[in-house]
Amino acid sequence: MFLTMQKSMKFLLPMLELNNEIKSNVIMTYIGNYEFEGTDDWGNYLYLEVDNLINENNIELLRKHKWYVGEYDPTNVSIMFIFQPSEDIRREVVKPFYEGKYSQISKSYVNKYFNTQSNLGLKPLQWKICNRNSSMKLYWEERIGVTLPEDAEVWSRPKKQDEIYGYTN
Repeated sequence: MFLTMQKSMKFLLPMLELNNEIKSNVIMTYIGNYEFEGTDDWGNYLYLEVDNLINENNIELLRKHKWYVGEYDPTNVSIMFIFQPSEDIRREVVKPFYEGKYSQISKSYVNKYFNTQSNLGLKPLQWKICNRNSSMKLYWEERIGVTLPEDAEVWSRPKKQDEIYGYTN
């Protein structure tokens, strides 16, 4: 039940609306970058690290993305694409995400990207988290042995050291 990758990969990657071929080349996503300044300490950027074996057509698609800012090669085996989501998306999706207020993420965003049934007829984990699903609340109550308040979020807040590329304390 635990997310095994960075939370931004599960919650923010969908906003880029990438095709499946590009998604298959994604290594990781990050919020901001310690070297870049933004209006807050999380930064204003979404970084997409892709395998440098991605085909040229998909590189061009990424370069034509409406939020594309730039790119660089941090490791010689990957390409880091930098995107700056719109102010509305940063306010309605990214900010509640990094504050750990998943239930405050825009409902239109949640319904557009997470309100689909899996092949087992179950709601995806992200949908459950963003809607404070009662099964998630029960899971945590049983796991930690306490009753959570009705307004409690049902997933932990993202950690800067996990989500910000190049972050150091």
